[in-house]
This record gives sequence, C-alpha cells and structure tokens, in this order.
Amino acid sequence: MINPPSDSSENNEDDPVTHPENSTELPEGAKQTQASESLADSSEESTEGFANRIDDFRSYLNLMARMQLDRRLQSKMDASDIVQQTMLQAHRAQANFRGSSDRQLAAWLRQILARNVYHASRDFQRDKRDVRNERSIENAMDNSAVRVEAWLSADQTGPAAKAVKNEQVLMLANSLESLDEAKRIAVELHYLQGWKLAEIAQQMDRSVSGVAGLVQRGLQELKQIMDVDFPRHST
Repeated sequence: MINPPSDSSENNEDDPVTHPENSTELPEGAKQTQASESLADSSEESTEGFANRIDDFRSYLNLMARMQLDRRLQSKMDASDIVQQTMLQAHRAQANFRGSSDRQLAAWLRQILARNVYHASRDFQRDKRDVRNERSIENAMDNSAVRVEAWLSADQTGPAAKAVKNEQVLMLANSLESLDEAKRIAVELHYLQGWKLAEIAQQMDRSVSGVAGLVQRGLQELKQIMDVDFPRHST
C-alpha cells in the first residue's frame, strides 16, 4: 500500500515539489529505464518465488496421487511423473492462481493434479466406463486431504493452528517418502486410506502379522522424524 504524502512536506526545503532546485530525480528517460528494469526484476523474483513455493508441495502431491491412483494401475504408471506434469502446468499457469495462502495453493494444485490423474487413468484403462470422471477424482482428492489433516490432529482450530497443521501435512508427506517402500505403503493404506490389515496383507502378498509389523515400525519412524503423536487406527 502506498502512503499518501504528508502535509508537513509543505515546509520541507528538501521537498522536490516546493523546491525543485533541490530535486534529485532522474531524467524522464532514465526513470522509465529504471522502472522497466525494476519491474522485470520483480517479475523474475515473483516467478522464481512461486516456482520454489509450489516445489514445496511436490511430496504432498505425490501422496495425493498415490491415494487416488488405482492400485492396479500403479505398476503401469508412476505417480511422480503425473506430479511432475502437474508442477510444470502450475508453473505455466501462475497467473491463474487467485489465492494467497498455502491452503489455497494446495487446493489449486489438487485441481490440476486431479485432471492429470483422470487423463492418465483413462489412457491406461481399457474399459472407459470404469474410469471415474474428473469431478469425482477431485472430490475424492479433497476428501483425502481432509483425512490426512484429521490424522495429524483432530483438535487444532484457529488460523495459527491451521497454519501449523498445513506445515505438518507437508512434513508428513516428506517424511513418508523417507520410509522404505513397504513401510510407506502399509502406513498409507492403513492410516490414510482406512484399509484393514488383512486387506493390506492380501494386496502386498504378506501375512497379517508381517503387515502389522510394517505398520508399527513405519509409524514409529514417522514419530521420530516428525516428533508428533499420531492417533491410532483400528486394525
């Protein structure tokens, strides 16, 4: 916001308006050149800053993509490739982002990701009638985001608490990627997608006790990395 000029400037001998002989203004041509350079620098910084900002959401988008991609298709396509495409599209569409908060940015990125997940699923699915439409994927992704937040904490309210929760969500996504694949899959399916241990065991071709061990060890590692107590989930 630009502050209005102060009335006290009327008696200021250094004021270029009332005492033009004391003015240190640049010539008009030089001012225009300087303004153009400043505008270019500002634009470049803004673009670079936005690119860095959305890159902070890479692991989060990977998590959202894994939660929405059909398990049968994950052997045929890599969620990280879909996320990379989403990041590039978001970078090019920076002018279309109308929000300001990280929460708004996350929602906007999920919309782009949902569209890409839909197209990828449609391309790999033989029976097009079985493919969920884009809107249903977007809604499911929003529900997944809510579930992730709820798992971290059920009683954080208010703007400050929500900001902390947003940071924790990004930290959780990064921390999950630090686990070995088996633990990550078991933890995500059990705690974030609500699968029972027996269902995970069948999916991973392991014993129920083996999956329970993966879940327990994975959760313990997450606690150590994040220093957060996670609510338990039914088995």
